[in-house]
Amino acid sequence: MIGEDDYVHLYATRHSRQETWSCLYAPYKTGKCMLDQSEEYYFELPERRFCSERFDVSACATGDLCSLM
Repeated sequence: MIGEDDYVHLYATRHSRQETWSCLYAPYKTGKCMLDQSEEYYFELPERRFCSERFDVSACATGDLCSLM
């Protein structure tokens, strides 16, 4: 659950213990939506980057690094 009425479904798989997990998501769901069992209904997660690569954070008051998915 993201908000009071906002949900995201996650779909994570790996074919063997030696492989990394494949994680997909389906946004804009409600509490009544059923989980889909097929990857075709999910999106790949965006590549992880530092906030400053995508947004102008020069006005931020904190020196902490943040990451955005």
